[in-house]
Amino acid sequence: MTIVDRGLIFDSAGQPEAEKTASLADLCRTASGVLFCTFQLGPVKNAPNSTLCVHRSRDQGRTWQRLPIAFATAVAGVPGSLSTGQMAEVRPGRLLLMATWIDRSDPTRPFFDPATEGILPTKILKAFSTDEGESWSAWEEVHLPGARYCLHGSGPLVQWSDGAIALPFESHKPFDDPDPARRDVQASWLMVSKDFGTTFTGPYLVAQHPQHTVYYWDQRVCAGKQSGDYCALFWTHDRGLGRDVNVHMKQGRLAPADASSETVQDTMMPGQIATPTYLPGGQLCALVVDRRWPGKIALWLSKDNGASWLEQAPAYVHSGAAPSGYGSDTVKYAEVWESLEKWRFGHPMMRVLTDRLGLITYYAGTAAGLDIHWARVEWE
Repeated sequence: MTIVDRGLIFDSAGQPEAEKTASLADLCRTASGVLFCTFQLGPVKNAPNSTLCVHRSRDQGRTWQRLPIAFATAVAGVPGSLSTGQMAEVRPGRLLLMATWIDRSDPTRPFFDPATEGILPTKILKAFSTDEGESWSAWEEVHLPGARYCLHGSGPLVQWSDGAIALPFESHKPFDDPDPARRDVQASWLMVSKDFGTTFTGPYLVAQHPQHTVYYWDQRVCAGKQSGDYCALFWTHDRGLGRDVNVHMKQGRLAPADASSETVQDTMMPGQIATPTYLPGGQLCALVVDRRWPGKIALWLSKDNGASWLEQAPAYVHSGAAPSGYGSDTVKYAEVWESLEKWRFGHPMMRVLTDRLGLITYYAGTAAGLDIHWARVEWE
């Protein structure tokens, strides 16, 4: 696999202070070949006034146009911010955008409380567009009966050939919940729609450690070869060891009873967030964020459906990063969240363009500003 071209979708240089930090990028490709990149935009990561920005490309990602959209950030009169945005074409010409909304009624509160290990109140919202992203319907809240505690979107929308779609999300403790026993709420889930985003069912449990001593974070999920099958990769943190461990993987199937994390396996790939993609030839590709100094986003390839992986060195999507204070042998759980605000690259995404080409997006930059990058990758 080779990186054959690079460029910028959003350049923070020269932008106003309110738009200096672009991060958490998503990438959508429609059946007609139009590309959309949605990302969080604000003065810093997860700021009380962060919103979503959407760019569109009609030439396979070579050039991008910013769409003049101002998404509402207040819900039912409550001030909020928008954290993540995931887009998919659910029917020809009909786009679905799902977002995580964070309650910012008290803008002095941080997103995460290290004392309670809880997050601010959140909601999952959705909207539709039928004019290639030029305008959007009003936000609607997605309600999931039985969903526990605070929800946060954790990766791109998943689509199967039969039209089913799923949003990966995580559950977390509420900000004001002091009970340490409720650490068991942390888990990775899917909410599923079989009517093109009109309604969602679930939640379907993807991964949760039986003793709650290992956390499976920031799941990235791709559809498997059969309808309902999926492959999920996790940034994995061992609370007992006090550090991250290798990327873990689960290959599962949509079913309410699919609640066991015993099938979660060590991939032996070092890193945090990892995004899986099946290539046209059936090989499984992973984009892996490795923040050990000096840091990189690496391409890994599996020819045996995830049983083994080979790093495609030196085909680094990104390399070299400013120190973030994270990556030591031991790290407290609360320090992980603090480091999120300091990291200068991450959240890679890939969409297949042709039988031999794919497009990757990710964020990277410096303390002066974070940009959204694209890179074109070619494989044999």
